Amino acid sequence: MLLLVASASGPSCRRLVPADYEPTANRLGWVVDEMNELMMHDVTYPPLAARFFAYALLAGNEVLAPSDSACSALASLKA
Repeated sequence: MLLLVASASGPSCRRLVPADYEPTANRLGWVVDEMNELMMHDVTYPPLAARFFAYALLAGNEVLAPSDSACSALASLKA
């Protein structure tokens, strides 16, 4: 019981506030590398793998857009 209480009050339970985390573009590259390894290991069907990459990269763009002036949010694009 004491171990449970001690582990629950440790730094791993601290929630990050938005000011503590600043996403960077190199983090998106890391995600692509990890997904690539996963897709090669699992031998995912190519159209399905392309969809997974598209969703991950679109989400990554939306996360980066507020903090990176080089990225524009998809909502700001005109057809």
